[in-house]
Amino acid sequence: MAAVTDLFALTGTLFADRFVIEAAIAEGGFGVVYRARQQGLGRAVAIKVLKISDELPQRTRMALFDSFRREARIIAELGHPAIVQVISNDIGDDRGAAHHARSPRNRPRGVTRP
Repeated sequence: MAAVTDLFALTGTLFADRFVIEAAIAEGGFGVVYRARQQGLGRAVAIKVLKISDELPQRTRMALFDSFRREARIIAELGHPAIVQVISNDIGDDRGAAHHARSPRNRPRGVTRP
């Protein structure tokens, strides 16, 4: 498995005033996913941070933000033990980043990840 680049240099930082970023764990065309802990609760979460170039036209940037929000809403509406639960969805936190925070749902006994 190839190492994932911490594109936003977030590892070891407090993100959005409540998530301690532990490591970059995945990267795709739309964003970088980080493993983190929610402060206070100690809950393991995944943070997906949107990648958008500052050089894109404003209209394109807004369309990408809308798509990112729509993704969070759709995931939040789904209720299944094998699907993560969206616990936070912010556009423009203290670093100006758009992100989703996701947590594994509580699984009934005997239910495993696919």
